[in-house]
Amino acid sequence: RKHKKGQEEEQAKRRTRRTQKFNRAIVGASLNDILAKRNMKPEIRKAQRDQAI
Repeated sequence: RKHKKGQEEEQAKRRTRRTQKFNRAIVGASLNDILAKRNMKPEIRKAQRDQAI
């Protein structure tokens, strides 16, 4: 509340921390493999997916 008896100083609003996006390797796939797959063109990914089935 704004109006309180005997309040001396106003407290500044605390700033919230923003979370950072972080890439990590997963078991069986190195970080480079994951990034390479993510940066691939969608057509190539689709062709590989169809070939794997």
